[in-house]
Amino acid sequence: KVYMIGNEGCPLQGAAAALKLWGDNRDALVAQSSSASGVCICFGSCLSDGADTFMATVATALGHRFEWRTIHLPVEDATGPPLLDDELGLLDLANIIVVDPGMTLPSLSTLSIAPIDVEEDSETSRDDGEERANQVAMSFGAGSYGQLALGERNTTCHTFSRMMVAGEAHDESQGICSVDVSAGESHSAVLLSNGDVLTSGMGNFGQTGRVERKSSFTLGPIAWDIFTTQPKIVSVECGSKHTLMIDEGGRVWSLGCGKYGQLGHGDTYDLDEPQCIWPLDGDPSKDGACRAIQVAAGGQHSLMRDSSGKAWSWGENSNGQPGTWQCA
Repeated sequence: KVYMIGNEGCPLQGAAAALKLWGDNRDALVAQSSSASGVCICFGSCLSDGADTFMATVATALGHRFEWRTIHLPVEDATGPPLLDDELGLLDLANIIVVDPGMTLPSLSTLSIAPIDVEEDSETSRDDGEERANQVAMSFGAGSYGQLALGERNTTCHTFSRMMVAGEAHDESQGICSVDVSAGESHSAVLLSNGDVLTSGMGNFGQTGRVERKSSFTLGPIAWDIFTTQPKIVSVECGSKHTLMIDEGGRVWSLGCGKYGQLGHGDTYDLDEPQCIWPLDGDPSKDGACRAIQVAAGGQHSLMRDSSGKAWSWGENSNGQPGTWQCA
């Protein structure tokens, strides 16, 4: 295997490096050309010009017998994101591995609720129920971990595309539609009109509510504890690596990364199943009891507003994010 590391920003340099690799390793590559492959690990949203030229030159020299695979791993911290199991398999089989710093495009993941086939005729009117029945969740932006729910590990998507649902997660023929969306750092959540929540994207901390804690590339339902009666959710918010929800009874549920206390369970454990954190005592469904009205999820802290008008906060306090850690 040949490892190329460096910032090949110039196409001419990339072509020269490819020709040198071909000359130095021609016999070995030709001998394995029936199954030869290469992997480029790109730490940006798109390939640099040098790496793109390098890969094209190698592919041209070897012809149809050689196949390139590109793994995009946008670096957001010193450790970088983890590789998926199938990507590790590609690296193990590769004859050539190229590491490219790449070029970074804005890593914004945007979600939207949009109607299906809405005519532009201003005279055409529909009642609220008909409009809601036509609503679907759509996404665009960075999708390296499946947060766009487009069915595959898309790096970027520059136009709104309909988010895909795994299996029979919900049936649009029954009038169930998307009513709200939220985007986290590398995961997304969609609230359905029947109170179910679908998620996609990175789940390594449990933020998508999948027991296996793997990245998911299509929307799927959150797994609830078998001893918990699944409530009807009316609001969902994604933080950096955690998720908050409010049910119709005014209770708050949380799951995902708890390293900084952002889940509100009194500890720092991660959770892949929703657990109730509000109310602190009593039943919010009783007359006069405080109910949760709104939640917001930050990077490593969380906020809630109750029916009495008070704001509550919890989580990381390195810069005073949660105020007094409780009622602010």
